[in-house]
Amino acid sequence: MAVTDSSGLRVGRSNLGYVVFVFGRGTMLESSALHDFAMKCLDSENCTLAIDLMECEYLDSTFLGCLVDLNRCFRRDKRDRYQIIADVACSQRLFAATQLQKVLPVSDRPQQTIADCVELPSSQLERKEFGRHVMECHRRLAELGGPNQVVFERIAKQLAGELEDL
Repeated sequence: MAVTDSSGLRVGRSNLGYVVFVFGRGTMLESSALHDFAMKCLDSENCTLAIDLMECEYLDSTFLGCLVDLNRCFRRDKRDRYQIIADVACSQRLFAATQLQKVLPVSDRPQQTIADCVELPSSQLERKEFGRHVMECHRRLAELGGPNQVVFERIAKQLAGELEDL
């Protein structure tokens, strides 16, 4: 996959809900917009959400933690309403360091959209809200354990301290 200068999110309707396409780099800037959009889908009882990572080249730890948090939120109702679209090569590229493909509902079958996709703009959160989002994403990663647990715990703890000072 060629490296691109553009990154972002596009969203399209599917038969049962929405598909969010992540292209370029998925970073903390895009993760808060994804999380906000996903929470609206979660509030709609019969809405499904697929996150298509096939055109994504890189995910930072905040975006990864956001995917973990969304999985936790959508699993609460015990229905299959959330999935990550990534083939084996994509999973290897994006999840190799964290092995998240073992805990996330990953499928290699793309979801079709029934209408044109529109850009999902980055969220414009206040500094404290944004910091809280980044902190929670790192807490979700730390809760999974693994070789990076201490690093993610340290990041979350540092952010928690900084948020208290705001």
